[in-house]
Amino acid sequence: MKSTLIVFLCLLGFSFAFLPNYSPEQFVDPEVNFLEMANEVYAAFYKEAFGLNLDITVCGDDLQEGALKVVGALNGYAQQKEPSAWIVMTFLLGNGIYEIANRVQNCEEAWPVFEQGLKKFEPYMESLQRLVMDVAQAVVLNPLVFYKDLKHIYLDLDPSGVLPYSDIGATSGEMARMVIHS
Repeated sequence: MKSTLIVFLCLLGFSFAFLPNYSPEQFVDPEVNFLEMANEVYAAFYKEAFGLNLDITVCGDDLQEGALKVVGALNGYAQQKEPSAWIVMTFLLGNGIYEIANRVQNCEEAWPVFEQGLKKFEPYMESLQRLVMDVAQAVVLNPLVFYKDLKHIYLDLDPSGVLPYSDIGATSGEMARMVIHS
């Protein structure tokens, strides 16, 4: 089992050498406040998924780099329609989320609320198998809602206008809530 996983990870790493190189800066206007936009996503996600009021803007500039990656990835999803770009955007989004999660720990105002949400995801951080099973069960129990939410997010990623960050966060939060409660 371990050797299969190692081979898979090596092939995955090798395949990334052929993916296009994107940076979040190329998908956002440098004049906008990335932290405000990322906060719209996080606040709506936490409200919908956990019923918690989260405001990461109270943490100040400490979260700007992670916020840039999150907002850049979402804008990149909207602007780039080829699958290889979406793979890169997924990793960019994940990196931004990880960076915000690490830096928000030093923010006394936001960390208690942020931590409450993370605790709901603890079982999935410990077991990828449980995450896969719960996502599958949520899809089986709520097939129409899950499809509607995926389509809603896809339609929100329209390159012709300003992205509705709070809608994306709320819809993602609804999907997360279904997975947690499955």
